[in-house]
Amino acid sequence: MECMAVVEFGEPLERLSRPLPQLTGRQVLFENTHSGVCHSDAHIHDGYFNLGGGQKMPHPFPPPFSLGHEMEGVAIRVGPDVPASEAATIVGKRFAVFPWLGCEQPTCVHCGAGNGHNCLSRESVRFVDGRSLLGGYSSHVVVPDPKFLVNVDGIDKGLGCIYMCAGLTAFAALKKVGAAPHGASDILVIGLGGVGMQAVFLANAMFGGWPMVMDLDEEKRNVAAKLGCQAFDPRDAKTALRAVRKASGKKRGVQACIDFVGADPTIKMGIDAVRTGGKVVAVGLFGAKLDTSLSMLIMGQKAVVGSLTGNLEEAKELVALLRSKQVKAPPTEFRPITQANQALEDLKKGAIAGRCILQHTWSPAEKSAASL
Repeated sequence: MECMAVVEFGEPLERLSRPLPQLTGRQVLFENTHSGVCHSDAHIHDGYFNLGGGQKMPHPFPPPFSLGHEMEGVAIRVGPDVPASEAATIVGKRFAVFPWLGCEQPTCVHCGAGNGHNCLSRESVRFVDGRSLLGGYSSHVVVPDPKFLVNVDGIDKGLGCIYMCAGLTAFAALKKVGAAPHGASDILVIGLGGVGMQAVFLANAMFGGWPMVMDLDEEKRNVAAKLGCQAFDPRDAKTALRAVRKASGKKRGVQACIDFVGADPTIKMGIDAVRTGGKVVAVGLFGAKLDTSLSMLIMGQKAVVGSLTGNLEEAKELVALLRSKQVKAPPTEFRPITQANQALEDLKKGAIAGRCILQHTWSPAEKSAASL
């Protein structure tokens, strides 16, 4: 197998070659064809997450390891405990991988309820994000069980991977909004990066119409405005807030705001922009600290909830929505896996409009050797 690996935090990825592992139990050997580049990849590459207020949470796993948890490809082999009849429905077929695994024990309060993405057990079977060289930026991964393979037939080739993280993150956040009395226009999306743009398209499918949007980048605002969104520049916060309230009707604010940035100014904007009884869904991990009056939240009957991603059933629900509604994909660019370093740098600089997807274009000789 081939891998673009983190060998030292903050330094360029290095290409490594390793033998493929032997399968046990119900494992599946999966050959990546496409992998999304996620903002959390950039944080893990740096070696820490910014918690705000000068505090950092170090990445708990030492290099070398592979980045990447948005994976699409083909199942090429199964472990000895997978019956032949089940293997016939898996091997050679195209899937996306659901990566948000917990301990997967039936006695676990989270995993037993189908919410393994909330499980923080040290016994987690999650295999991505720095746990090994087998990840989205490697030619192969070992999936613990076939149940974590999501059928993406009907989804354009190469796009299935991004819906298992960015798409699922946006979908789960929109589900937490609940009812929006005036449709998608009753929702403000802050941050038009890859996840935020997916939220824009999903909001159109889930609520009808287009949400309001806010972003510092004029080009991103223009893209959203051409779709039909009311787009606002947040650099003058007071002016932007007045504009949102005016656009919402009777100057009362929107029902919900989803903050895909997570900076101090954006979370404050979200709380101020929602009307009485409204909700702020915080998604972005830019490092904000929540500094607001609890009394004002109570009197305004406003809720602030965190949303990281969704569970396996929500991933399947999202794919079904994508098929039935023919949801337009966010702006997307494809690059070869060997350009992973440049992709990370561009992502950190905010130079990618929408999503960047790495194509696993290892040379034929390397792929042949890796598949033996």
